[in-house]
Formats: sequence, C-alpha cells, structure tokens
Amino acid sequence: MSAPLIEIEGLRIQIRTREATMIAVDGVDLTIAPGEAVGLVGESGCGKSLTALSILRLVPPPAVSIVGGRISFQGRDLLGLSASAIQDIRGSDIAMIFQDPMTFMNPVFTVERQIGEAIRRHTTLNAAARARRVRELLAKVQIPDPERVARSYPHELSGGMRQRVLIATALSCEPKLIIADEPTTALDVTIQAQILDLLGELVEEAGISLLLITHDMGVVAGLCERVYVMYAGRIVESADVRRLFATPRHPYTAGLLRSVLRHDEHRGELVALEGNVPDLANPPAGCRFCARCAQALDRCAGQAPPWVAFEGGAGAACWLYATQNAGSC
Repeated sequence: MSAPLIEIEGLRIQIRTREATMIAVDGVDLTIAPGEAVGLVGESGCGKSLTALSILRLVPPPAVSIVGGRISFQGRDLLGLSASAIQDIRGSDIAMIFQDPMTFMNPVFTVERQIGEAIRRHTTLNAAARARRVRELLAKVQIPDPERVARSYPHELSGGMRQRVLIATALSCEPKLIIADEPTTALDVTIQAQILDLLGELVEEAGISLLLITHDMGVVAGLCERVYVMYAGRIVESADVRRLFATPRHPYTAGLLRSVLRHDEHRGELVALEGNVPDLANPPAGCRFCARCAQALDRCAGQAPPWVAFEGGAGAACWLYATQNAGSC
C-alpha cells in the first residue's frame, strides 16, 4: 500500500468567544492516499470545514487556533512551515473549492485576472501563455464560450458558472489534492449533479486526490471511495463507501443514513435524529452522541469510547463494539 498523500493525526482546534472557549475539533485522525476520493460528512457545525481549513492553515486567528496534532503532506509537517512556505503550497500542491463562489471571488476583477493570478503566483508562464491557459481551463470545466467568460465579472455569471470558475482555478496549477467544501450547496439540483459529475471526471482523469466536505450522504455515495463520519468535533466512524452504506457501525451513521430519502426504498416519511448536538463549551464526559442514542450503554455517558478497528481498514468509536471481538463484528 502506498504512503498517504496527506495524514492528519490528533488534530485539535480551539475556538474562543467572549462567553467560552471550546475545542471544536477534538483529536481528528484522517488519511488520504494518492488519487483517492475521500468524504468527510456530518451535521452542520460538527467541525468538517475547520478540519479542511486547517490543512492550508486558513483557520482565522486569534479566535480560532490549532492547538494540537500533526498534518503531514508528502512527509512535510504543514503546521511547522513558515507563512511563505505554506503560501507556496496553497493553490499549487493543494487547492480548495469553497462553497460560495461570490464570497471567494473578487467582484471587481474579471475571471481571467482571478484565475491568471493563481497561475502567475505558482508558475513562470508569461502573460500570453497565462491567457491561453485560462481559456483552456474554462473549456476543460465545460464552460461554453471561454473567451467571453474570461472577460466577464463574477456578477455576470450564473451560480453554476461561478462554481465552474472556482473549479478551474483549483485545477490551474495541477494540484495533487483538491479540498471541496460543500461545493454544490448554493446550486439547484440539476446544476449540483452537473458540478459533481464534472468534479468526479476531472479528479479521475488527472489522478488528483479529493477531500469532499459535505452533509449530503448521497453526494458521498456517488463521488467518494472512503468516508469519515464526524460528530461534535470527533470522527465516529470510517469505512469504504459501500461497506458504510450497507452496514453502518456507529448509531450516528445509521441515523444519518435513515434520514436520507432513497429511490430504492418506500418509506412514508424521513426518520429524524432525536435530541440536540451537545454544547462543545461544556461537552459530555463520555460519548458525545450518548444523549441521542437509542442503543446507549451505561458506560457511554461517563467514558469516551475507544476506537475499534474492523477488517478492511474500517473503524468506529463506540462502546457497542469495544466490549466485543472487533474482528468478528
């Protein structure tokens, strides 16, 4: 098995507010192999985006800070790099596609200038070559009339077009890893499907690794090979996609899957998860899902569950398995 392209170990991220200090990401472990598409799923506020932003050291200080753990990319410790060294990696080796294009595109610059700036920063191409590269990228992400779009401003494009421009920007310097943070949230269903198909094709064609951040299990099923499930700042389960959908181990994962409407099932209504996410300023001593779990044991409330490994590299943090023979589960 090849060495991981990126490896996150024991990541801890702290948020400070006027009212409290909390650990919003608590001991996250995650790996991505070269050419692998990995999903990170969970409810809004569980720490998915913070985990992704930490890879490129984009968490906003001083309110948010990385207080523990290690992030290794091709053997380099990203958390130990200087500001200039991490800037060299951003957009070149690791690129990010954000969920709201209008927030992350400059409204007073043309598409050509914005994509071209990334190319200028990380390559030695001259102005004419950069202009050709911009149009090639726009065509690659299936934008009609690349010449016109290159001269356009963000407000002159539709939401789907703007998202394609962000994908083109991410691809501009041929990265080894793309982080896609809810890349279809603001789009209608038809455009969502087109963007996801495009992203999947591009990643497969170029052999790029992908970290997809989403709360949509259907998106993960169609695009990813492996998936990590996150709840209240912690990873509670990981497995390959087929295994996770067929036999979810953690009760939270099972609840997530029951809440997804599937075309091959005939249910009268969706099943909602009862209860609320715990307050991370005052988290429970034991399993953070305990208060919402119908299968909770006595020890779940007082002790955090250990990670239990299963065959095929899967695992779950749950007392239901910690007291059993993990290999037979």
